[in-house]
Amino acid sequence: MFTRSYNLLGDVLTESFFLFGPRQTGKTTQLAKEFPKALVVDLLKPGVARELNAKPELLSEMIRQYLAKSPQFPIVIIDEVQKIPTLLDVVQSEIFEAEVKHSNLRFILTGSSMRRLLSAGQNLLGGRAGLRTFWPLSYIEATSDPKLAPTIGELVQWGGLPTVIKSAQRKAILRRYIDVYIELEIRAEGVTRNLPKFSRFLEIAALATGQQISMRGVASDVALSESTVTSWFGVLEDTLIGHLLPCYQETHRRKAMTSKKFYFFDCGLSNAILNRFSLSEATPEFGVAMESYVFQNLKIYCAQNVRENLNLFYWRSVDHKEVDFILTRDGAPFWAIEVKSGERLKEADFIGIKAFEEEFPQIRKTLVARVATSSLRTDGIEVTPIEEFLRSLKL
Repeated sequence: MFTRSYNLLGDVLTESFFLFGPRQTGKTTQLAKEFPKALVVDLLKPGVARELNAKPELLSEMIRQYLAKSPQFPIVIIDEVQKIPTLLDVVQSEIFEAEVKHSNLRFILTGSSMRRLLSAGQNLLGGRAGLRTFWPLSYIEATSDPKLAPTIGELVQWGGLPTVIKSAQRKAILRRYIDVYIELEIRAEGVTRNLPKFSRFLEIAALATGQQISMRGVASDVALSESTVTSWFGVLEDTLIGHLLPCYQETHRRKAMTSKKFYFFDCGLSNAILNRFSLSEATPEFGVAMESYVFQNLKIYCAQNVRENLNLFYWRSVDHKEVDFILTRDGAPFWAIEVKSGERLKEADFIGIKAFEEEFPQIRKTLVARVATSSLRTDGIEVTPIEEFLRSLKL
């Protein structure tokens, strides 16, 4: 078992919340571990889903029966809530009633896609529930089981899905993940009938990992309209498979770009989409995958420190100075991070961070690379081995 770094128990003491995360990231396993006495409504069970879909108010009766057992801290977990969006009306009513009665009843509503909830016009409980995100294993979590202890090279190749890390059939699992995603999220949701085109779109998106996205350029590559491509990137975000990373705009000496960069939620998935199952550390492809792996670890860091109000950006000026990642707290940048996959660094590798520092002299500056030891340059830039950097990303 991996040791996860989420504090869901602490979160639920404060409020009910949605827990969104892609499939197979371990949401259900973690909830069962932390809340063994909760009422679990599993909408993946056809019988349960059929009854509640026909009569959503049955949820209230299930809750009454559960509360009659007098649990000390009643928690209701609804798994894959997006399958029956109308249940949110019942949940909202139950939360309101609990507030009136000063009850400590809490809800955890899990999902692998916000798309159906949003398309159904649901308001996500009108602000009565928080939002948490669940990611694949971070580097700290992936290396928490001494029996497995994957290397950084393995994690950059295969990503952080628990089922993938534990398996000897990693290639097959990742390929099946792509097939299941297209079948369950794309075909079943009626996103498009042209699945070959969507598969091609996924390949183009994977090729664009870590790059600024031109919707017009992708549309030309896939032979689709720009509006369709824009909506499909929205689908990737709604189904939590992909993320558009915005450019940090609040610089004045150098005007920032406005386009976003794209990453899949897991570098192993993007490698699988492109059939890259034997990355060599000396190649540009490894560098892209390593940057993607750092991205997902930084997003996990933000998710696991939700009360810190952290947000992730990149920065690129119109005169082509760039920093891979900018972390902000309450809107203010506090950490500039550049990622290099090489073992030998050049002075040119530091240009972007130095340019960003001109506007934010107090910002922490780190260059992450495959170097043997950490060092601090005279200009204040930390040069850090990737393993050491990833171990520092904790609560």
